[in-house]
Amino acid sequence: MGASPGTHLNETRLAERLGVSRTPLREALHRLTRDGLVRISPGRGAFVTEIALRDVVHHFQMREALETHAVRLCARAEERSVFAELERRFLEWCSRFEDGSDADDADYYALTERLDAEVSEGAANPYLADALTSVRQHLRRLRRIARRTPARMALSAREHALICAAVSEGDEEERRGPRLIT
Repeated sequence: MGASPGTHLNETRLAERLGVSRTPLREALHRLTRDGLVRISPGRGAFVTEIALRDVVHHFQMREALETHAVRLCARAEERSVFAELERRFLEWCSRFEDGSDADDADYYALTERLDAEVSEGAANPYLADALTSVRQHLRRLRRIARRTPARMALSAREHALICAAVSEGDEEERRGPRLIT
């Protein structure tokens, strides 16, 4: 949906826009409430939750713990070839960002989503995958409002490439670079 924090979510308009009745929409809003992405205020309606600094810190701490473990599990797996291909693609993006090429952020973020999916699948732990999905939902919101610079994007692409290289080589500790965080 991409709504900004604090946005009022009009049920009627949302149902029309999504082509669904209000009952499944309300069920979806209640699930988003359980996930902490929406707040329902009696008599006022549903609102996209605000982003508090302490929550940002907590989500990044959870991400570090969960993704570090998931990446290590991927590095132990027998099938890791997809990570070599992802490394190559992240290095291409790094060059684009460093060269100042007109790069589409949406395509880059689609690649990061693919890496996330491969890490979740490669870890082969459905409970870990569910926990990662929850944390990533919250961090996706931050990405939408964060200031992106070519230098920051190049650094992100390089870090992702290093992680992919470590996994494809079976290097659980990733001795060559940054922490194992995707």
